[in-house]
Amino acid sequence: MSSRLSECLTLFHFRGQGIPVPDTDRKRFLAMDWMRRSQTSVPFKPPAIDSRPAAAQVGVERAAASDRGCGDSGAMRVLVVDDNPAICRLAADIAERLGLEVAAAADPDSFLRSYVDLAPSIVLLDLHLPGCDGLALLNELYRQHSQARIILISGADRRVLKSASEFGRSRGLSIAGALEKPFAVESLEGLLCDLSAMEIPPVMAAEGGDGAGELSCSDLAAAIADGDLFLRYQPKLALGRDGGSDRIAGVEALVRWQHPRHGEVPPARFIGLAEQSALIGGLTDAVFRAAAAQAARWQAEGLHLQVAVNLSQALLGDTALPDRLAGMARDEGVAPGRITLEVTESAVSRDAVAATEVLTRFRLNGFGLSIDDFGTGHSSLVELYKMPFNELKIDRTFVSQVEQQEEARVIVRTLVRMAHELGLRTVGEGVETPAMLDFLRGCGCDEVQGYAVSRPVLPEAVAGIVAGHGRGEAAFSPAG
Repeated sequence: MSSRLSECLTLFHFRGQGIPVPDTDRKRFLAMDWMRRSQTSVPFKPPAIDSRPAAAQVGVERAAASDRGCGDSGAMRVLVVDDNPAICRLAADIAERLGLEVAAAADPDSFLRSYVDLAPSIVLLDLHLPGCDGLALLNELYRQHSQARIILISGADRRVLKSASEFGRSRGLSIAGALEKPFAVESLEGLLCDLSAMEIPPVMAAEGGDGAGELSCSDLAAAIADGDLFLRYQPKLALGRDGGSDRIAGVEALVRWQHPRHGEVPPARFIGLAEQSALIGGLTDAVFRAAAAQAARWQAEGLHLQVAVNLSQALLGDTALPDRLAGMARDEGVAPGRITLEVTESAVSRDAVAATEVLTRFRLNGFGLSIDDFGTGHSSLVELYKMPFNELKIDRTFVSQVEQQEEARVIVRTLVRMAHELGLRTVGEGVETPAMLDFLRGCGCDEVQGYAVSRPVLPEAVAGIVAGHGRGEAAFSPAG
């Protein structure tokens, strides 16, 4: 933190919310006092001061920012969205001292104009704005395909901030932090300093996008017929117990579309399209047959891996599906028991009666069944108890937060214990760091998957990853 900002912090209250500001800097005090008064009905002429530091001082402070590890100013742009001018000025002052370009917006209309004009790398967003709340603006950032890092601020309690953060992440937005008012200047400066040192991709305009709107049902039908779909496989690490070694026990099959114009297209771009048309059945058959054939090839090479395949919610009413997939597996030379079908919790909750019949038929045919993304849908524990699952996948929403949030740690520990007492294996997904892996190991989780183990790879790379773990080359060794 710059020496001028760290001097004698005192707490002023603007609109009932405390903002730490220095009381030794006369110019800044006058500016902040003007902002406070500007929100009252008493006319007040702002003092004629230049709130920007002199050029020489800017150079000194940018050098100090560099010494702290902050990135060079470059193209970093910050949009501050708050209806409190004091907050806007304070945030702008810190950002400018770090060499960042700043703009401010106080309402939804000016936010959208400023966002389009500035194309910010960082957005500082208050959750309370006139006429709308911050969640509406998060939705707007989602519609804009925003790649900006977002810092949320609010006078609400930390659980509201946490919920808003999770909402943003569920929209695919990059929530870089959350600050509860009153916040310390150091906290905001630290976040901005860290983000300015990161390589942040530019904002994508909604109309620019990535071509998602150009995909059509006819394109997808042709891709299924022509074999343009292919699979990547993400290894799943079974955690050793009682001194045993970790090992790669299985993989999850993840479909991709090799599009002639758009290149490799991820499933989020086309699964919804398939579900809204009559193509989801054909797509599922193609994916399942390819995964079963690959499982048989690995089996012939001595790799006995459990292969997980995702099952669409749109197919849970098809009572003929279990027998059809079991026949495909046998045709490819692999037992259904080598394949686990993953079904999301929200899919099960839509029609529990129909889902129970289809899922029970899968188990009678020998398939494994995993309830995916558990804890993020709407099913009750009664439905979980009634369904014939033999595996529970703990959603990355919880796993990704175990290093920061005690609530996430409590939830993960509880889910592992509950699953084991119900006779279910547990898989933690989205494991990206050694600390996450060690925590899940300590909880007794059976398997993990995520970038800490391996990214999704082509099938020919799997044997090397399995062998590497067998030689002790796992991403992380057991803790302790």
